[in-house]
This record gives sequence, C-alpha cells and structure tokens, in this order.
Amino acid sequence: MRKIVFTWLILSSPVYVSIQAQTVLYRYNEQGSCTFRIYVDEAQKARSHQKLADEKTLIKVAVEPSTIFKDQITVSPMGIPQNSNLSYVMANASGQTVYQGTFGNEGISLSTASIPMGIYILKISGDHYEHSYKLLKK
Repeated sequence: MRKIVFTWLILSSPVYVSIQAQTVLYRYNEQGSCTFRIYVDEAQKARSHQKLADEKTLIKVAVEPSTIFKDQITVSPMGIPQNSNLSYVMANASGQTVYQGTFGNEGISLSTASIPMGIYILKISGDHYEHSYKLLKK
C-alpha cells in the first residue's frame, strides 16, 4: 500500500531535474506517462513564480450571487490599475455567448431575467487576471 501512495505522490506533483545547468520540469499523469516537459533556467523560474504571486494579489473580483442566480449578477472588482479594464464573456452550456463586454473599477450589473434556466460560465480576464465562474440560473 505504501508503494502505491508513494507512486501517486510522485506522479501528481511536478518533478524538477537539473541537466548541465538547465532545469527541466516534467509532469506525469496517473498512468505514469510524461505529459509535460519544459526547459527552464533558475532565474526564469524565480521570475515566473514572483510574477504569479504579484499578479494574484493585484486584482480581486467578487461575483454575487456566487453560484445560483435568478434575475441579476453583480461583478465588483478591486485593484484594477487606472486606465485599465477587464473583459467578460458569459456563455451557456452549449458555448453560445450570452453577454460580453468590458468594465473598470466601477464593476457591472447584468440583468439575467431574459435568459433561460441552465448552467453558464462567466469568464473574466485582463492583463493580470483571468478567472472563470460556473453559475446556475434557477
């Protein structure tokens, strides 16, 4: 049993290997096959981790109601830089776009009374932010 757990831990996490002053990142799936390989130098790896950490703390977006909605969805952003906007696309389960547009620090309010019940994906993206929300209209 310990061998199986140990193998799962190795397969589920990225593996860094250094070869002649280059770092290679490998990822493996559950069957043990390599699914991802990239050559990364240490400076680039450090910059990318710092950049991701900085970007995650810059912009925050609140979507209300968070999962189940009826007639309205309110999107309230915080931390968007001046003269910068976020774009949004709301699509149904078939992939058809229902709403799309842009907004800044003021946020948006979408009237959803005219759309049918079902599952929707709201994707909000910008220069340093991207997040998708799964929503259900009842």
